[in-house]
Amino acid sequence: MDEQRRLYLYAALFLPFRKTLYEGGKARKLNCKLGLLLREIKGFWRVALMVSALLYPSDINHAEDISKNNIQLDKKRKVFEMVKNAIVGLGLEEVWEVKPLVNGKDIMNVLQLKSGGPVVKVWQQKLIQWQLAHPSGTAEDCLDWMRQKRAKRS
Repeated sequence: MDEQRRLYLYAALFLPFRKTLYEGGKARKLNCKLGLLLREIKGFWRVALMVSALLYPSDINHAEDISKNNIQLDKKRKVFEMVKNAIVGLGLEEVWEVKPLVNGKDIMNVLQLKSGGPVVKVWQQKLIQWQLAHPSGTAEDCLDWMRQKRAKRS
């Protein structure tokens, strides 16, 4: 039962993306948010997406005939396929396995810190978001962005 409950919760995580995923949206923001979600749920994403697609509103009426309900189910399958193909097309299907471009030591050097800690962890999260928003970016691009952000705060 716990596994089933966890799967439903993962599916619910896709629900806020309905407008963005199912109806279009801004690419970088989508890449980042979707990448972060997929990093959390990992290999469960396909099943969670299927459940989310099945939860997607439709006109299925239990009193109607089966052929109309089959048309609605086919629409839901197409939504699933469209979103799955978008995730694969964005290169996010195994995003949780992607290694960060920049390590903690590099972050500490840019921030001029003597030891790690919560500040480094916060910057690691920011850099993962940057990496998701800039999939073709390099480690040097990432460090340049970090230096710019740091300079703005100083």
